[in-house]
Amino acid sequence: MKDKFFLRLIILVLVVINLGALGFIWMGHHRLEEDGPPGAGRPPRDVVGYLTKELGLTNAQRDTIAALQKTFKNEIGEAGENYRRLHPPFFNQLQGNSIDSAKFNQALNELTEGSKKIELLTFNHFRQVRAVCTPEQQKRFDEIVNDVMHMVAPPQRGFGSQPPPGPPDGNRPPPPDQGPPPGR
Repeated sequence: MKDKFFLRLIILVLVVINLGALGFIWMGHHRLEEDGPPGAGRPPRDVVGYLTKELGLTNAQRDTIAALQKTFKNEIGEAGENYRRLHPPFFNQLQGNSIDSAKFNQALNELTEGSKKIELLTFNHFRQVRAVCTPEQQKRFDEIVNDVMHMVAPPQRGFGSQPPPGPPDGNRPPPPDQGPPPGR
């Protein structure tokens, strides 16, 4: 009788702990969305609106920055797509027992140039935005530029966060020289 009571008490305590943990995670997630820095855990904000508020932009400045942002989004979108296309040729060098150093270096150089282009586009965009500002606004812009940079940056993904390309149903062939996983 005492064993059943003790077992039920443990199960009840574990359920309460799990519910508390889930509530903490859920509440913490919403707090991050509301209180976090720009771009942290939520969809990007209106960058031009943020700059207008923080810098006190005039209508003409706001319109100029909005046009710069539109151009930047198009350019960075193209550069990002090109950069993503460069990854498979680079990592395909892992296949096989030997690496063709010429192909490897070419793929590495193309990948590096793609990354460099993205960084230069971003840097030059911020220089153009800063140039639209008055000297007083430039001082404030210098203080918030990192926040703005995070607002325009794409979401960061950790290593392995995307499944490898292949059939959408997840039935991919095993890697070369390996059989099916254990238990199949």
